[in-house]
Amino acid sequence: MRYAGKLAALGLVCAMAAACNNDSTSSNNCAGLLSGNYGASTATITSNSTGQNRNLLQGGGTYGLNFGANGAFTSTYNGAGLAPDVQTGTASYSGNQVTLGNNALFNGAQAGAQTFSCQMNGNGGFTLTSNNTNFDFAGNGTYSGGSFSATFNPS
Repeated sequence: MRYAGKLAALGLVCAMAAACNNDSTSSNNCAGLLSGNYGASTATITSNSTGQNRNLLQGGGTYGLNFGANGAFTSTYNGAGLAPDVQTGTASYSGNQVTLGNNALFNGAQAGAQTFSCQMNGNGGFTLTSNNTNFDFAGNGTYSGGSFSATFNPS
């Protein structure tokens, strides 16, 4: 009887562990999970030195990402009053990091490795963040460090 009780307890622990492994909050990095079309509901960059904040969606701007087969991606940023900025490439993943090529993904950003922390959220979308994004806050060709954050939802 004691053996059966231990087996039942062990079974309960295993069932609980399996349930936790399927919980979206226990492992929510994006590696290999991005597929389809996503639209940004927020996209901001804040200067690391002055605190100046830019809302990339202000005035009707849009930002979309599409992930296809074999890691292919298309980034489309339409800033209000600006020509569309479209970039394509192959996404690469390492842990909770995703790199979306080396070209600037939106107007005002500087070219270079576009590497972001990527976390899945509860609605099938994800959030990209980076504390090392160089951005032209003054619009004069001078780049300074900024923190980028954008939340994307399935579209």
